[in-house]
Amino acid sequence: MKTIKVIGLMIGMLAFGSSFSATLYVGTGAQCNGSNHFSSLTLALAEAALNGVGTNDEIRLTNTVTYTGNGDGVNTLTGWNPSISGELTVVGGFADCDSPGSSGITSIGGGAGAVFDISGNSVVRLRNLQVFNSQSRGLIVRESSVVFLESVDVSGNAAGLRALDGSIVSVDAGSIIQNNGDLSAIPKGGGIWCFGANTEVYVFGAVERNQAVSGGNLYVEDGCFVQLEGGSRIRGGNSSFQYSANDGGGVMVHDGGELFANGGASRVQITDHWAFNGSGLYVHGTGRATLLNTYIANNRADIRGAGLYAVDGGTGSNQVVMDRAQACPFLISCSEFQQNTFAENVVYVSNSKILIQRTLFDRNEYTFNSTDFNGLVSVSPGSVLQMSHVNMINNEAHFLWENFGTSELSHITAVDNYKDMVGGGTENAYVWFSTTGNLRFENSIFQDTLGGQNAPTTTPDVSGKCNLIDNSTDWPVGAFVIGSADFINSAGGDSRQLSSSAGVDMCLEDTFAWSTHRDIEYQDSPVNENTNPQGMPGEAGGLYDAGFDEVYDNIGTDEFLLTVQKTGSGEGFVISDPLGISCGTDCTEVIFNGTLVELSATAFSGSDFIGWSNCPLPNGTTCFITVTASTTVGAVFQPDDLIFSSGFE
Repeated sequence: MKTIKVIGLMIGMLAFGSSFSATLYVGTGAQCNGSNHFSSLTLALAEAALNGVGTNDEIRLTNTVTYTGNGDGVNTLTGWNPSISGELTVVGGFADCDSPGSSGITSIGGGAGAVFDISGNSVVRLRNLQVFNSQSRGLIVRESSVVFLESVDVSGNAAGLRALDGSIVSVDAGSIIQNNGDLSAIPKGGGIWCFGANTEVYVFGAVERNQAVSGGNLYVEDGCFVQLEGGSRIRGGNSSFQYSANDGGGVMVHDGGELFANGGASRVQITDHWAFNGSGLYVHGTGRATLLNTYIANNRADIRGAGLYAVDGGTGSNQVVMDRAQACPFLISCSEFQQNTFAENVVYVSNSKILIQRTLFDRNEYTFNSTDFNGLVSVSPGSVLQMSHVNMINNEAHFLWENFGTSELSHITAVDNYKDMVGGGTENAYVWFSTTGNLRFENSIFQDTLGGQNAPTTTPDVSGKCNLIDNSTDWPVGAFVIGSADFINSAGGDSRQLSSSAGVDMCLEDTFAWSTHRDIEYQDSPVNENTNPQGMPGEAGGLYDAGFDEVYDNIGTDEFLLTVQKTGSGEGFVISDPLGISCGTDCTEVIFNGTLVELSATAFSGSDFIGWSNCPLPNGTTCFITVTASTTVGAVFQPDDLIFSSGFE
């Protein structure tokens, strides 16, 4: 991630922004008669270039001039850096020459070439402009140039922005790249096409309704890093029945490209695309994507991957990671697949490895008819899916997982998922379909589901532990506990458990080394909910809640670790009341906050109990302690024939 680099550059631009050496106006008429007034942008650029090394210039475009056609409509900016011509700002929206401020936007473009072709290590800021109607790209940035778009509309061009050759482009929150490209004429990135070593694009604003064969709005390939900042929008035209691309309707991340969606208090949005495969996001080969606080919604796939399509990334490392960040105001829906429409699946994984954590699958639905063979998530042979603290609620799908690879699923809550029936009505969705590979469920809740569609033939490949299910139909032996979970309001979309639910404090830690102890709300787990016995039902001593959320209703400050440490050269043992410590062999126990524990020491034959250390209330061989923090209590044993330095036993 390279956020520091672009922030540093922005600070640098702000520093020189208040001390320009020259301010030039473009305009005609009575007010435009000064030595710094020019009748065309071409003349103003020529004058600015003569201002000398280290001279930074601002060119202000007035509404008295038309900036279209091959005259002012195509502009090649090269060498605008401190060592040659200084840095350049072009600002539109001025009413006339010497107007004190910009009050609108100026349209520029309409030529055969790019409206702005920026090269030669230039540093350029474009502000309050509509860059439009080019028969080429609206904007090309290359040769290690740095460009800042501020309240710029790049629209109606043959294609939008192309960044390459180690350049850096920042698209601010007031800027939009929209309605560029073509489904047949533009092969890559109708909105943004980014490639080349050390090329970087930072999007704070919107990239919308652009089209290309691949990567309708955004195409990221070898050497390019793209960061989508919180509040940025990648949006297609699905609402108007418009395809964005064949593959990668919203974003295509190809070999060697990297995408980082940096959602925080505001989510990154990838929505409203229509494609054949990978309508929201398509990641291929050595391309990589990290999605934090990302909202993937209202996308439609005619074939696979309405939300996400991951292919040929191999299984050595994660090709895609989707998760929530710690900061997010949406509680359980920071990271989300919502209302995507699919023929085969919402998430498709082929010859790749992906990790999805703390994410909500909500109201996705399939197209065509109820006999279609489809799954919410499909894992092909040779692929790996790791998924934890995920909620699947009110989705229309024949089955939730179609697994032919390796799927490791932990802390899932699936409730109110259904499939349409031939002749009308609905039926509970199947949890899985699998004929090869390995599928394992742990510490999860499945309410109103049908188990495996083709069970029991898959039971050698399907396993699990500590899953709370309301019926055992077509589940492998040993994978489940029978019971019904109590949810806050599953019909209203909130399937977090109530403290009285059977799934609270039901499980021990899962067995997957990759999983983390943070739930959907980014709370630590486990916590000891004070209203339910541990592991009843479930695994004896369970502290982890089954499902995607850890209940935090009646825990106080949580539980603490009480440890007994035996010292001295004698022998003996200590037991606790409540039971848990028998030291001897088991000298630690997790104790709920505020619990009064009685420790009792007994010496073996030939030894004496000498006393306690770090005990707040010792009474002979008994220590009373109210546990309010993790604490170690010492118990001292010595041989009964020990001669002390005083000469007495």
